[in-house]
Amino acid sequence: MTIAEAGKRFPFGRDFSRVKERRARRAAGPGDSAEAADAIFLAVSSRLKESATSKDKYLAVAIGSIACGLPHGQRDDLIRQLIAAAPRRARCRLLTNLVLSGEEIDIAIVIDGIAEIFEVAKKEPWILVQSDGYELREWLSLVPFSTHPMEAIAIIKGMPAPQCEPRFLADMVSLLAESPSSEAEPMLFTLAEFDPHFYANADWRRAVMKMGTPSSAQRFVELVTDGHIGGEGMDALHMGDELAALLQEYPVLRAHVYEIMQSAPSVPGRALLTKAIAAAPDEEGFLLLLKLERNGAIGPVTWQTVERLVTTRIPSSSMSNAYDVVPVPAAYIRKTLLALTDDGGPADSAARCLRLIDSLRDEYGVPDTEPRHPDLASGRSWPILRPNHDIGMGELDRLLVRVSGAGEVYGPIAWITPTDTEFKDEGKS
Repeated sequence: MTIAEAGKRFPFGRDFSRVKERRARRAAGPGDSAEAADAIFLAVSSRLKESATSKDKYLAVAIGSIACGLPHGQRDDLIRQLIAAAPRRARCRLLTNLVLSGEEIDIAIVIDGIAEIFEVAKKEPWILVQSDGYELREWLSLVPFSTHPMEAIAIIKGMPAPQCEPRFLADMVSLLAESPSSEAEPMLFTLAEFDPHFYANADWRRAVMKMGTPSSAQRFVELVTDGHIGGEGMDALHMGDELAALLQEYPVLRAHVYEIMQSAPSVPGRALLTKAIAAAPDEEGFLLLLKLERNGAIGPVTWQTVERLVTTRIPSSSMSNAYDVVPVPAAYIRKTLLALTDDGGPADSAARCLRLIDSLRDEYGVPDTEPRHPDLASGRSWPILRPNHDIGMGELDRLLVRVSGAGEVYGPIAWITPTDTEFKDEGKS
């Protein structure tokens, strides 16, 4: 699933994900109109005359709302009459259908509708809480598709505290990611500046991800870096994955994060930035994590990070929701790690990572182009052998080396390939 598809929602049972497409289609053919829409608007026009009864106007609004959801050409005057004749709830449905057909609605009409609800609420306060303020949330969901969404910020800031909470505004926030307006992104971040609780809100973060613009990704990373956006436990894990997706999509952003981690590794958002790099490592990012580990700035590089670097996952052709793990060449990384090795002991992080790669090669295979030795020309040994002085005499007898024609000799028989257990100081006995 791509970033654009992640977190797809259908507020109020309507799919707003095709609004951008339909608005582009309407701009390309503004006069296009469905036959059904033509027939309905013909009936509507006869019921909106000055002599029309209230019943006629009610019927005109009801059937006109249906036509507004279809390709309906240029009927601005008639639609304005329908909006003026429609009571508040019917007006909201009519405007919603206009949005779904690809029309851009006037923000002034939306603001008036929101203000009308609060005016009614003075006498009927239940309207703000019944069905979790359903009617108000419907009007707010129209803001992203209006002419100037940012103009609604003032009225939102003036709403009572319960109606300003991120939870209550979740539908509107989610729909900002579907908005064709250039003001949608600024509005999303302005809401969070007004109420920092949005930074911890999953709907707000999902909307930022779905924006799919370099500027929104850049601002999101800046908020993480400054510590405005954080997380603990599973939330931190998900956040790391979200950031990793941004790094994969925007190489310039990845380079920016690397620069931050090298120049200021103690920034408030270091932990999340580290998780993001570890979740989607490239060669530069992996070596950066290793450098930070060796400097004591972060914990050990995990085997999952190593696996992501030297393997790739390919969807299975025989099973759904499954994948095959395939090795990818890592000659440069292995050569670089060998050059960074020390004594091969528990504190030698480069050697540990090389052993992890060897283990993964044993499990998933070795790429044809990758040599067995990391860098034979360097003259450095691999694997690094270290003596184990804890081997008992019984094992020494068992490890006795018999060289044909030369009698019995004791060579470096107690030397072993290091593991992550504790070792004694190196030296032959």
